[in-house]
Amino acid sequence: MTRYSNCFQKHPLAPYIQTKKDQKKSLNDKYQKTADELYRTFVKDLKIQTRMELHDISTIEDIKQMVNSFYGNVRKDDLIGPIFNDKLQDRWEPHLQKMYNFWQTILFDVRAYSGTPFPPHKQLPVDQTHFDRWISIFNTTIDAQFVGPITEEAKMRATNMAFMFSHKIEYFRNAEK
Repeated sequence: MTRYSNCFQKHPLAPYIQTKKDQKKSLNDKYQKTADELYRTFVKDLKIQTRMELHDISTIEDIKQMVNSFYGNVRKDDLIGPIFNDKLQDRWEPHLQKMYNFWQTILFDVRAYSGTPFPPHKQLPVDQTHFDRWISIFNTTIDAQFVGPITEEAKMRATNMAFMFSHKIEYFRNAEK
């Protein structure tokens, strides 16, 4: 500190006068702010560009991609993964084929699936927390790959199924008490 610094602080214009240290800090802040703004703009542009490259679910191959990536994420999840892995064990391939047919029927109105989806889920050790995670994984997975009205339809249908399954499981549990 110089012998004038005390006088400088008492000067009425002191708040408006920058020292070299303040000027350097101000310049660094300006460059940091500019870098932060550039990064945010880059990320925003990248997200927009990526979303532009996405397409809607329109083929059986898209359904297979959606189902495979979704269940790949489910299998790795610490909450619902063990339930699926325990239930399906080494029968993942037939389950995936059934899911391809199910979603083809739901989204494309093609009679590829026949059956009742609820009974296999009735005795699973799941509650609302598990269904919330299932929906979260489903939506995150599908949003990363597709965009469009059929994609939104798939998310809406999945949410409705989770809601219905959750309530039916709860109903049957309460009825058995």
